Amino acid sequence: MKNPFDRDESEAPERDKELHAIRVVRAFMKKSDEYREPHIEIARKSREIYENWSPSSRSMVQRANLKLPFGFTIIETQTPQIIDIFFRGGSVIQFRGQDAEDAQFEDAMTDFHIHQFEEMSFQPKTAAFIKAMLLDGTAFAKVPYRYKEIETMRRFSQTDPLSGATVSVKRPVTEVLFDGPDLEVIPIYDFFPDWTVKKPGDIAAMRGCVHRTYKTLASLRNNPLYKNVEELEYSVATKGSDAWTRPYYSDAYKDEFDKLNDNEEGVKEEGPVEVWEYWGLFDPKDDGNFEEYIIVIANGDVVLRCEPNFYDYKFKPFVACPNYIRESEFYGIPELMAVRSLIKEANTLRNARLDNINLSVNPMWIADRAAGINTKSLFSRPNGVIWTNDVNAIRPLPPMDPSIGSREEMAFIQNDIQNATAMVNAAPVASNLGKQFGRSATGVN
Repeated sequence: MKNPFDRDESEAPERDKELHAIRVVRAFMKKSDEYREPHIEIARKSREIYENWSPSSRSMVQRANLKLPFGFTIIETQTPQIIDIFFRGGSVIQFRGQDAEDAQFEDAMTDFHIHQFEEMSFQPKTAAFIKAMLLDGTAFAKVPYRYKEIETMRRFSQTDPLSGATVSVKRPVTEVLFDGPDLEVIPIYDFFPDWTVKKPGDIAAMRGCVHRTYKTLASLRNNPLYKNVEELEYSVATKGSDAWTRPYYSDAYKDEFDKLNDNEEGVKEEGPVEVWEYWGLFDPKDDGNFEEYIIVIANGDVVLRCEPNFYDYKFKPFVACPNYIRESEFYGIPELMAVRSLIKEANTLRNARLDNINLSVNPMWIADRAAGINTKSLFSRPNGVIWTNDVNAIRPLPPMDPSIGSREEMAFIQNDIQNATAMVNAAPVASNLGKQFGRSATGVN
């Protein structure tokens, strides 16, 4: 199946609904991965700049390989500044009625939504969302409705029927831990969008999208919404946790993101079973009549859930926010890509100055081949002696000075970076320290 939303008349219709669902979601994943690959590569390069990460094979012997923390400074300065814009007043939302009779409901609705935001830890999750937007160019989050209960014991007062005295007894009760909307930030490599969307960050216009997670067999077995768990156990035992032996797309980018975070492959996954949660159009009868569905597939070949979208307005419970938008493009541009070349220029200048200092302390030498000089003695050290048969047969090679004017050039580069990113100086002056403290990276932490 080349296009999951275009019925191919040459193919025989799939009689089994679940097999048809597997074929549709696999075709969607393949097309989506081909589309998102270059955008994830850009996000990976942006995170390399932020973390000052580079492979050790790129370093040169006895040459400076310093990487200045411009990327870290930009992200860690802009993130609290953006958060401060939303939460400066303490309340991120305020309801205002259109008519006079609506005024009586304003405070109640505002308080209710503020309480929901506090329950879902909206502010700290928003910080992670904004940081992902700046680093990756586009931030993704799932906005599901969650309901969670817990069985516990509570004390109650009751009257003893024999003595008439009031006694305290424990009884099992069911309490609601969470009942409301939630926010879950999704890594860019775990979201598979529709490749035809032209509006930046517009998930509502997508024909479908997939959220990939990794679960344990126990958690899938205990989910009352999932079926075919016995079939999944057989699938995992037969071919392992490697979904369909990866014939449709490569997951190298996820592994590279884990390496950037100093993690070993798979250490951050909840379990070994790869789960695809598809939200979008699906023709259950394979007749071209599409409906909004939710399809959950585990290990690439087992359908755990396949039913119509249960939300009232059939919306997809995801949000996306691009950083710098591009015309007719879903993904945005990371904050650091516009200044990537400037950061490289600054690193080159700083390393040239360090190399020049190193050559001044440890100069190169011009020596006569027949002077009988031991090359191991050509290193600067206290009380060092260079033995030679002819004292005129050796002389130091004066280093060139490429760092003349580099200090002024560094100032120009920093100014260009601030102009491109609209970044406020991260080092506030002492007179405004109290006012600016909450806007710095340390202050917001």
